Amino acid sequence: MDLFSLKLALILLSCIECCVGKGVLPEKLDAVLGQSITLKILIEKKEGDDIIWNFSDGAEQINVATLRQSAVQVADPYTCRASIDVKTGYLTLTSLQSKDSGFYSVTILGNAGTKTGETELRVLAPAPTSTPTSAYPETTDQCADYFVPLVVCLVVIFLLLAGYLVLLYKWLDGKKSGTSKETSSPVSKCEDSTYQILNLASMDKDETYSTLRPWSAVN
Repeated sequence: MDLFSLKLALILLSCIECCVGKGVLPEKLDAVLGQSITLKILIEKKEGDDIIWNFSDGAEQINVATLRQSAVQVADPYTCRASIDVKTGYLTLTSLQSKDSGFYSVTILGNAGTKTGETELRVLAPAPTSTPTSAYPETTDQCADYFVPLVVCLVVIFLLLAGYLVLLYKWLDGKKSGTSKETSSPVSKCEDSTYQILNLASMDKDETYSTLRPWSAVN
């Protein structure tokens, strides 16, 4: 091989290297399980270019979606989950699953030639979120310190109030009983006076009868 042919081969290899996998897609992408992600092409899509997106899990390669003449065709495993932007050629995946982790490759077919690129997508589980507390631990401890004395004070006040109500009830009940006795005592006096008067009347009658009896005996 002469020197001219060797230089031409090196130029062709460098052109192929530039066109294949250099700056077409980012090297790695991370996404959250159940969320969406858009795989962006880093070079400008020309009008009339065809876009082919494929997926590989390391064992086999399958087609994801294809853009030809402004018409998008989505493969069955990605129906309703994958779409291609007609203007940019970007691939969007929704409702990500763990099995979506793997390598995605794009092939751009145009008048300027064929360009390909590959990126690795990792679908990660969402990070656990800590529930914010309503108060700091110091504030909680202070509330607990104030709560116990407050409960004790309320119990003491309740007992004192109950005792006061019991004493008040007894006092009112005793007063009511005394009033009842005072009201009923004059009745008994009247009854005794009447009884005494009646007894006196009966005594006078006996004395009168005893006085009249001797006179009747004489006559």
